[in-house]
Amino acid sequence: MEDDTRSTEPFQTALPRLVASAGYTTKTGTVNWAAFAEELHGVHYETLRKALAGERRVTPLVIEAAARALDLAREHFAEYRLHQARIALDECAVGFDRAMTTLATIEGAGRREPLAA
Repeated sequence: MEDDTRSTEPFQTALPRLVASAGYTTKTGTVNWAAFAEELHGVHYETLRKALAGERRVTPLVIEAAARALDLAREHFAEYRLHQARIALDECAVGFDRAMTTLATIEGAGRREPLAA
């Protein structure tokens, strides 16, 4: 089910659709979260449930496990890309120079030329 697209939806919205389309459903067509959770090595069902319910922040570990089970790139999920961006800006994690280079790239991307009058 490899998918090169990148979701712009929250994990809580994107995952149920992906899990259902991967066939983890009950006879009535609802998502079978227990069956899907069995595929998430290192992630307990309750952890997944709380992440989906918004009771707990979705972690890279949960995203990575879900992506593996669905044969998707981790980067498919917006929260994983946001996590990577936070790390890229963390001077303790990547070093000051690299963090500043990333910041300059982001700031440059946000600049717009003034409209001609």
